[in-house]
Amino acid sequence: MGFGCFNPCNPCKHPFMKPGKVETNVKIMQSCREKVTNVCCAVALLLIIPILIMNVMLIVQIYVLKEEVPTVGGYFPVISLEDEASIDIEKGDLILCRKFDEDTSLADEWKVGKAVTHFADDSHTVMYIATFLSVDDDQITLLSPKDKESYELPSDDIVGEYRLSIPLLGGVIYFLSTIPGFMICVVIPTIVLTELYLYKRGKDSALADDEESILLAELEALKAERKSLLSQTENKRSEINSQNSNSEDNESR
Repeated sequence: MGFGCFNPCNPCKHPFMKPGKVETNVKIMQSCREKVTNVCCAVALLLIIPILIMNVMLIVQIYVLKEEVPTVGGYFPVISLEDEASIDIEKGDLILCRKFDEDTSLADEWKVGKAVTHFADDSHTVMYIATFLSVDDDQITLLSPKDKESYELPSDDIVGEYRLSIPLLGGVIYFLSTIPGFMICVVIPTIVLTELYLYKRGKDSALADDEESILLAELEALKAERKSLLSQTENKRSEINSQNSNSEDNESR
């Protein structure tokens, strides 16, 4: 017994399936493929757009508003550059800190054991996280979680308090801030999604034009068939009338 091989380019020749059923299955597969593509694009946009919005807000605050510590909703992000086991922070984590309000008395914020942040010496880009121990007037005593040594700082140097950390997200954001990361994660996906959208739109437009052409051709064929039927009907009617007239002439003779 011979077996046929299914050819998607010519589905009507499949030996075990009716042409209409094969075409329906092909349409279902195409529809599922389009749905999966749309879902993937939506997920990618949902992941990229919030990060882009946050980066734009932070960039505007840094370079336009000249703010030393830009915030989003009162919180500012910090990327961990090293592990810190005492407060469950690992390298590459995204750390969210709440910025202290300048109008609020900092004395109300101090609690023993609270993790607070401050800039490193002579730096406006690197921050340290330390544990609060005590306060004496304007001097605050902190405990370094790395070497377990205490040190003092003016209370004005404290920027905010540690709230939570998100594993690995800091490394992703740091990679996005680099030129290769921006190209790979933002520019190239944007170009690909745009090309896919334009291709799909062009394909849908071409299919619509083809369907319209097919419908017009069928309509013209129906008109021609109708015209042919009317012509045949008129010819038969003329033949019948001619036969009737001939028969009447014969009878009169």
